Amino acid sequence: MTFHIRKGVKFHDGTTLTAAAVKWNLEQQSVNLPDIQDVKSMDVIDDYTLKLTFNKYSALNLITITFAVPIFSPTAVESSPKDYSLTHAAATGPFKVVEVKAGSYLKMERFDDYWGDKPYLDKIEIIAVTDPTVATLTMVKGDADLWYFLPLKEAVDLMGKGLKTNEYLGGLSWLSWDSANPESVYANKKVREAIECALDRPAMAKTVGLGHWLPLTQLAGPETVAYVPGLDPRPFNPGKARQLLTEAGYPNGFKTTLIIQNSSENIMIASLIQSYLKDVKIDAEINQVDSAAYYGMLAPGGTGWKNAMLLAGAGHNPGVGFVRLDLGNYFSTRPNSWQPVLAHSAAWAALYEQVATCPSFEFAADLGKIMVQQIADEAMIVPLWETAAIAVYQPWVHTSQFLAKAPAWNPELDWIEKH
Repeated sequence: MTFHIRKGVKFHDGTTLTAAAVKWNLEQQSVNLPDIQDVKSMDVIDDYTLKLTFNKYSALNLITITFAVPIFSPTAVESSPKDYSLTHAAATGPFKVVEVKAGSYLKMERFDDYWGDKPYLDKIEIIAVTDPTVATLTMVKGDADLWYFLPLKEAVDLMGKGLKTNEYLGGLSWLSWDSANPESVYANKKVREAIECALDRPAMAKTVGLGHWLPLTQLAGPETVAYVPGLDPRPFNPGKARQLLTEAGYPNGFKTTLIIQNSSENIMIASLIQSYLKDVKIDAEINQVDSAAYYGMLAPGGTGWKNAMLLAGAGHNPGVGFVRLDLGNYFSTRPNSWQPVLAHSAAWAALYEQVATCPSFEFAADLGKIMVQQIADEAMIVPLWETAAIAVYQPWVHTSQFLAKAPAWNPELDWIEKH
C-alpha cells in the first residue's frame, strides 16, 4: 500500500508534513491498532511517498489507517513536555489550539498556512457547560452561537425558540451482555430472545426520543447498506417472553443487573427497560457508573462484566463503513476488542473473517446484510433504536455541523452574519 503525501502542507508548529512524519505517527499507534500491528515494514521512498507492506491482505487496513490514526507534528510532540500534545495538538487543520483549560474551554484561532480553503472565522472558542439549564439559557440569551451533541430534551425545547437545527440519525443503541460466560444466564439463547420480546421498543423510543429516534428490529437502520427489509424476528410480545423464560428454565424469572453510563437520559431508558422486564418477572437492578468505569468494562482490553446486561451504543456509518468499521470493530472476534464478554459463534467468526477480505463495496454490502441477519438469528444482542445527533444554532450562524448527515464538521466553511 503506497501513500502519496500532499505537498505544501504545514503543521501548526510550522514544520512540513512529510512521509517520515506519517510513518512516525503510524509507529506511535502500532500498539493500539491490530491492523498496524500487521504491517511488515514501513518504507519512506522519498519525502512525499510512504510504502507499507503487510503480512497479509485485509480490506480493513486502508480504512483503519486513514480513519483511526490522527497525524500530528513529530517535532512538536517530541519537543514538548509529556502529555502536552494531548491538549495542544499541532496538526494540519484550519484552526490551531491556542489555549486550553481542562473542563472549561478550548480556544482556537485561524491557521493562516492551512493548505485548503481559508476559514472565514478568525477564532473558535468551545466552552464546557455541564448544566443543561445553564447552557439552554446561554443559547436563549444569544451568548453562544452553537450547541452540538446536546441532550434531546433541551434540543426540542430550543427548536421552539427561533433557533435553527441540523439533525441526523447518528447512533445505534443496543443491549449487550456477558453471553461468553458459560455460567451467565445470558449464555442461554432463549433468555436473550425473551428479553427482546419483553421490550416495546417503538413505545420506548417515542418516550425517550421525543419523536426523533427510530426504533430498530435489527442492528441496522433503513438508510444503512446492511439493512434487511422485513427483518423483525422478535416484536413486542410479553406472553412469548414468559414462554421462552419457562423453556429456558426460569418460569419465575431471575434477578440481574443493568449497567448504564451515568446520564439523565440513560437513567430514563434503564427505568423503562426495568419496568418492561418486571412484567415478565425479571428483576433488574440499575447500576449507574461513570465514563471511566463504563469504558473500562466495554472498550478493547476492558475487564468486561459479569451476570449483567449493559446498555451499549456507538456512532455508525450508513455506507460500507458500517460493515468495515461498526460491525468490524464493535463485534470483532479478535482478542482485546469491544464488548469483551459477548459470545461469538463459529458462524459469526466465519462471517467476520470475510470482513477483512472484502474485494469490493458490493461484496461488503451483501456481507453486511448476512451479518445483520446472523446477529438476529443468534439473538446476539437486542437492537434498540437509532438516536438523533442534533446541532442547535443561532439564526445568524451558517454551520456545516451535521449538515452532511454525519458526525462531521468543517469549521472552515462556517460563517456568521452581522447581528
